[in-house]
Amino acid sequence: MQETRKQVLSILQRRGEATIRELASAVNVTIGTVRHHMAILEREGWVTSRRMRNRVGRPRLVFCLSEQASERFPKRYGWLSIALMNEVKNTYGTQALESLLVQVARHKVTERIPETLGDLPLKEKIHLLIDLYTEEGFAVEWALEKDGIQIQHHACPYLTVASRHPEVCLLDIEIMRSVTGANVEREACVLSGNRSCIFSLQLKEQALKNAHPALTPTEDRSFPLEIITTE
Repeated sequence: MQETRKQVLSILQRRGEATIRELASAVNVTIGTVRHHMAILEREGWVTSRRMRNRVGRPRLVFCLSEQASERFPKRYGWLSIALMNEVKNTYGTQALESLLVQVARHKVTERIPETLGDLPLKEKIHLLIDLYTEEGFAVEWALEKDGIQIQHHACPYLTVASRHPEVCLLDIEIMRSVTGANVEREACVLSGNRSCIFSLQLKEQALKNAHPALTPTEDRSFPLEIITTE
């Protein structure tokens, strides 16, 4: 990214919001130059603008970071998550931490998945599950097998925390169980040296039989079964 635009974003991160004139003064360039850069940043989704009315005179155009831009700045949540889990485990024990993670997973499903989940066909449940993981930053693929479904996770966003507290993997197992109603088993994990995390969702025989015609994976969601092997 061009240097002046980087400086502008940094200023908005610290100040919260600023006008064209304030930004021009802060980065020591002309108002016209800043106006040009702000137009580019707004077009690319880095900033948003609003008009602020003054008691006298014309309204001012005020800029602030967009939600998209805020998410792109580095954040260090890992240490806080690890510290909180340390305290829970040390104070209440491992079982309490596991119970807490299960509840977190169930709340996530409740917040993100429709209340009519139980009435949806299995195909829709799988697509909702994949979409949920994609929004959370996972690269996810799935494949239909003879006795169930396999889901493969790449690039786990929880890896730093999970390396200290592997109980975090219970989040995935409970989310999959809550969405699909299947029995879930973890077959491979990056923490054990595998290239990805692989979960097997065991479905009831009749549910799987009924689902087979409707559950043909699409090209952008499926992966060849032969790569689901661990070293």
